[in-house]
Amino acid sequence: LNWLSIILQDKKEFEEAESLLQKALAVDPDDVDTAANLGALYIYRGRPADAEPLLRRAVRISSTNVEARTNLGTCLAMQERYDEAIAEFEVIVAAGGHDPTIFNALGKACGLKGDLASAAMWLQRSLDQDPNQPSVREWRDRARQQAQ
Repeated sequence: LNWLSIILQDKKEFEEAESLLQKALAVDPDDVDTAANLGALYIYRGRPADAEPLLRRAVRISSTNVEARTNLGTCLAMQERYDEAIAEFEVIVAAGGHDPTIFNALGKACGLKGDLASAAMWLQRSLDQDPNQPSVREWRDRARQQAQ
């Protein structure tokens, strides 16, 4: 059901995908991957309040699940709860996560919070991992200029 929902999402059949993920969670409410995927679908559909309880439960069940924690951080940032979002992303980094997308998420959350120096630092870390990100370079430069 989880995999089929991904196919349906690719086909823009979101209601059907959501229904399948809900059925899968009814069968196994502790399946972290299904909860993370349903949370991601809710985030994509602009429903962070629906995503949050699912993602919090997924993180409680598996605190090392990067996808669930990343989705939770994204969900919190969408709700303008930047300190909480930053904390979730920082847990991933502290556990060894050095993916540019995590650094970008941290940079964006810090920037939206108004901490432009931290935003520039996280965006630089992203660029250190993957220098081929022109938009990230622009964000970093803007954050540096505005932080001065």
